[in-house]
Amino acid sequence: MCEEFKLEPQLHVVYDFHKIELGSEFSGEKKDTAKIPILQTWRLNERHYGSWQGQRKPNVLKEYGKEKYMFIRRDYEGKPPPVDLNREMIQQENEKGPSTGYEFKEPNRQVKYELECSNHDIVLPDSESLREVVYRLNPFLQNVILKLANQHDESSCLIVGHGSSVRSLLKILEGISDDDIKDVDIPNGIPLVVELDKNNGLKFIRKFYLDPESAKINAEKVRNEGFVKNP
Repeated sequence: MCEEFKLEPQLHVVYDFHKIELGSEFSGEKKDTAKIPILQTWRLNERHYGSWQGQRKPNVLKEYGKEKYMFIRRDYEGKPPPVDLNREMIQQENEKGPSTGYEFKEPNRQVKYELECSNHDIVLPDSESLREVVYRLNPFLQNVILKLANQHDESSCLIVGHGSSVRSLLKILEGISDDDIKDVDIPNGIPLVVELDKNNGLKFIRKFYLDPESAKINAEKVRNEGFVKNP
């Protein structure tokens, strides 16, 4: 789809564990992906959902009720209960399933954050609100991505993230208010283009999806995750 719209990013920034997938997804006869810088950072990882990690959304909705469920999922300050990091770090599989009692969809934390775990200056989350995702992502956006774009005269950058990290990026770049961000839903797998004015301090110009119709449908599905018609 990026090729169809003649978008050729000069810089790729991805979340953990997707560096290899990116190379195959954007390879082609006209592209030499080996020459395109690829930055990989855990700061683009999905928001940490605490004790909700790996739980089925309908079950969480039933336990917490619609109002609290939606507040924690969508509000800027909403934050799930923390997870027991000791249990998460030593999670092991056996014939009966995870020994911690959690059904994690993501890799073991010790493997996933191996580099970060060795750096004692980094405090890994046990639960996050969207505000905290913005807090951990903004320095990387300002001091690495946007700085590189300015220094090397890059005209475009491809950022591969998750729903919450993309919402956080939009909040920063577009200047979305704390209250309005709760109404922003990110569809899965639909490329979003954000245009910034390089001659005006990278000021936000506009944003648009490459497939707006699919984006609208999928964004609605994301908002309604957990409910009967959209489990």
